[in-house]
Amino acid sequence: MKYFYRYGWYFAYVYWFVRRCRVLGSCVIVEKDGHVLLVRQTYGHRSYWFFPGGGRKNNENPKRAAERELKEEVGLSLELQYLGDVSGRMDWRHITDSYYLGKASNLAIEHDRNEIEEYLWWPKDALPDKLSPLSKAAADKFLVNT
Repeated sequence: MKYFYRYGWYFAYVYWFVRRCRVLGSCVIVEKDGHVLLVRQTYGHRSYWFFPGGGRKNNENPKRAAERELKEEVGLSLELQYLGDVSGRMDWRHITDSYYLGKASNLAIEHDRNEIEEYLWWPKDALPDKLSPLSKAAADKFLVNT
């Protein structure tokens, strides 16, 4: 299944190039003891770190999409607080992600190995250099006040 994600992404990449589509997503900044949870995907930009999240389904509420993606990717169900939106371009797509904050305590993470290669807790003030552009913009915008 991991390879389906990996190779399917290449077909999507061509589609995005042709269509130059607009994508709506939802992401969650999961915070625990001064650290935030970041994930590396098994497909796409595998060297980048991202906040857990993904695309919204048609007519899906942004908060519900964030809750769904968080549960699918890392197995967490948290109370979420809306932070705001971040927009930018990546792979010929215009992306607008709605960001939410979730406070974690002693929760066990069960990540989807088909979709998530690895996850790590990073100190808020020492995020990795290979943070995705939209995740970096979100960190700059939202982590200052959390």
